[in-house]
Amino acid sequence: MLEKFLVIVNKDFDNEEIYYCGINQISAFKKFKELPDNIYKQIVKANVKMVEIEGAKLIYTYEVIERIA
Repeated sequence: MLEKFLVIVNKDFDNEEIYYCGINQISAFKKFKELPDNIYKQIVKANVKMVEIEGAKLIYTYEVIERIA
């Protein structure tokens, strides 16, 4: 598992979406600021397990370590 920053919208709901997954905290904040203010969004540091399917890396699971914003 890799430690990464995630920008998540609607965490713990059926329509959860991840808008950023990477190691750069500044890029995570930029993506966070680009999203509208009227949605439930957050930045978290998480252990992320990736899986490769047909050459594309996808998030298989993640475990939140710390909530940043």
